[in-house]
Amino acid sequence: MTRDGMRGTVLNAENARRSISNMRRLQLFDDRRLKADMLQQSDYKQTDIFRTVPIVAAFDAIAQVSSKEGYEFRVAAHQPRDAANTPREDEEPILRQLENDKTAEYFIVEDKTNEMVYARPIELTAD
Repeated sequence: MTRDGMRGTVLNAENARRSISNMRRLQLFDDRRLKADMLQQSDYKQTDIFRTVPIVAAFDAIAQVSSKEGYEFRVAAHQPRDAANTPREDEEPILRQLENDKTAEYFIVEDKTNEMVYARPIELTAD
């Protein structure tokens, strides 16, 4: 059940990404206003336009659910844009398996740490 809950959380985030992507494609955002607002901010991550980036919306959605469900949500990547997403030592084997085996998902119960780990590859697209 926990695995299904974790999977559902990630799938909901993927749906949020697709939804925002469709809104962007349909030009439903007032980008002129959003860009003007961005110029007034010192940290682009705090701007409204940043929140309209599809992958950012997905990460925000999953982070909200994760905190309520008691999950730790991490985005680990080789060559990350954000240094905070540099893989930890324990994440390296997971990334290798997802990358090398083209596995759709990864799940394991860690008896030593009393944790469950669920991971899915996230393919970034132009949107």
